[in-house]
Formats: sequence, C-alpha cells, structure tokens
Amino acid sequence: MNDELLRERNIELEHALATERMCRQEAEAMLGALHCIADAEDRRAADGALGAGLGLLLQCRHTVMLRAEVEGGGADEEPAALRASATSHPLLTRLRWSAGSLRRRVLAGKIVAIYDVCKTPELAAVCMQANEDLVASNAADSFEELRSALLVPLSTRDAPAILLAAHEQPAFFGNRHVTLARSFARTAVRVLESLDARELARERARTEERVAALQRSNQALREQLETIGQQRREIQRLRAPVLQVGERTLVVPVIGELDGDALLEITESLLQAITRHRARTIILDLTGFESTSDEAAGRIESLARTTAMLGARCHLCGIRPGTAVALSRNRGSAVEVRAFANLAQALTSTKRELPSGG
Repeated sequence: MNDELLRERNIELEHALATERMCRQEAEAMLGALHCIADAEDRRAADGALGAGLGLLLQCRHTVMLRAEVEGGGADEEPAALRASATSHPLLTRLRWSAGSLRRRVLAGKIVAIYDVCKTPELAAVCMQANEDLVASNAADSFEELRSALLVPLSTRDAPAILLAAHEQPAFFGNRHVTLARSFARTAVRVLESLDARELARERARTEERVAALQRSNQALREQLETIGQQRREIQRLRAPVLQVGERTLVVPVIGELDGDALLEITESLLQAITRHRARTIILDLTGFESTSDEAAGRIESLARTTAMLGARCHLCGIRPGTAVALSRNRGSAVEVRAFANLAQALTSTKRELPSGG
C-alpha cells in the first residue's frame, strides 16, 4: 500500500514538474516575444517583431501580419481587403484576405484556431496563392504547405489587423496556444497603440515644426517685401526727386518710365512739397523721360492738372520729339502748361514771372 501511494506521489510530482517546466518555458517564450517587440521604432518594424514574437511563443515557423490596404477607416469599419505587411517567408507576401464571415469574427476580437486550412474555404482561398507559389518555386525544401492556422486580432483604433500564425501540421494549434495568443495579443495591442501614439506625437511635432518654419518663412517674406517696398520708394524718390531751386519754385526731374505706381509716388511727394514750400511754379524736367506712349503722356497731363488744383503753375522742359507728339495727342486739359527747350530757359522765365516782393 505504501509503495502504491509512493508511486502515485511520484507521478503527481513528475506531472507537477512537467507543468512547471512548461509554464517556465512559456513564460520564457512570452518574455522573448515581448523582447522582440519592445525595441520596435515604427509600425513596420513592430509588425515584423510581432510575427517573430508570436512564432517564438507558439513554436511555429510562419507568421503573417495582415493589415488594411487603405488605412484610416478605423477598427470598427471593415476594410475591403487585408494584405500582408510583414511575413516570415517571401512566399507569404502575396497573401490577401477579402471580406468574409471568418474575417469579421476575428476583427471583432475572436481568436480562432483553424485545424485544417483546406476545410475552411475562406482561409483556404487566402493560403492557396502561397501554396501555388510554393509549387512553382524552388523553396520546397524550406517551406511546407500550410495546413493549420491561428488567427489573432491585433486591431487598434485606426488600424484593423490580424496576425496569422501557420503550421504545416494539421490541428497543430490547440486551446493552450489560444490562451498564450490571447495573453500575447493584450500586450501586443498596447505596444501598437503606444507606437501609434508616439507616431502621432512625432507627426504632430513635425507638423508644428512645418507650421513654425512656414511662419518664419512668411515673416521673412513680409520683411523682404517691406524692404523691397522701401527700396522701390527710395528708387522712385531718386527717379523723380522734388527739388527747391528758388523762391516758391520746385523742379521735378522725371527719369525713366512713368507707370501708375510711379505717378502716385510723384504726386504724393509733389503735393506735400507744394504745401510745405507754398510753391507757385512747378517745373517738370522731362530730359530723362523715356516713354513716348499716349498713356505715359496722359500721366504727365494728370500731374499738371493736380498741380493746378493747388494753385501752382506747371512748366515742362526737355521734351523729346516723341514725347511732344504724344503730349499733343493727349491735349485735352484746360490747364495752361508752358514748354521750354531746357531747364535753364524754364528757370529764367520763372524768375521773371515772380513778383518783386516775393
């Protein structure tokens, strides 16, 4: 009786030791699996690490991470198709899983063990291409036909995903594998969510940096435009400076072209000078005026009319033949404008016109 009891105790102890060894091996495998994914820097690296980690934990050679072809719909919105994003073997890269009831079950959060892929039409169609590629390739010695599978949901909020573990032996995956995969999935999803959060933070930081760079660029552009505007105004002032050459007499040498902006600048400067110096005579020196167009001649006429509105006389000097023709064509103003051959003649005439008392 004592011997029988001793044998029973030995059997129980051996069973307990075997269970303890299995638990320790599973814990070591889980730790190794977590090590695989702990150092992943982005989702692509994480997908490969998750497959390697699950393969290590379940002791199967082949894993495939299947993700939505077009991301952004969210985990609650079923994608049109899932395709391989990371695999343990090149022949698995062509796997593509279209919508179906089995896929919906897994995406809903159910871990599913498939004892025989060939007897599961939806999954058989998924694996058929890999098996056909196997037959057509020279990889028969290193890749056996897929027979059983374990489907593990790893969807995050914005990224539906299924991690498929495959084995060449039918009914390889059992309840213990499902339990291990469930524990693995809980940690894996947290890792993926953490990666997504870090990537979102990095993208936000990149966006903020781009916005800041754009703001700096806009500020620099505004400063550059202001500088250009100041330079343009200074150039315009130099092109048509308002010079006081005598008592109540101003001379404005007009140099180069005379566009609308230039006319506005000259008019503003001239009106201020007329008011400041109480000028009675304005001499527009057109010696350096290059335009012969009717439009430019019209601007000269406009400047003369503006001068007259403040009670000043306007004289022209240094008129070129082409400019004279253009001015004659635009002679539509009642304002009296006298013309002189050169500035000296205009100044002489102006001195004679001034009253002796100033």
